[in-house]
Amino acid sequence: MSRLAVYFLAAGLIAITFFIILLLLMVRLGVSFTAEIGLVDDGEPYAAYWILGAILTIGGLFMWRKRGR
Repeated sequence: MSRLAVYFLAAGLIAITFFIILLLLMVRLGVSFTAEIGLVDDGEPYAAYWILGAILTIGGLFMWRKRGR
């Protein structure tokens, strides 16, 4: 049982690290995309933050709505 707990702890730490790196990658890609289409100046991240925040908020609202079913 303790071996299983250690494996789940290791898997959880790896998953958290993966999702943090994924979010950072999404922000960097968003900054590149918004600069490429001329939405903001090069290197300005605020539009990417707004877009990513909107996507995550919509996803969270969808999951919140599904929780009671």
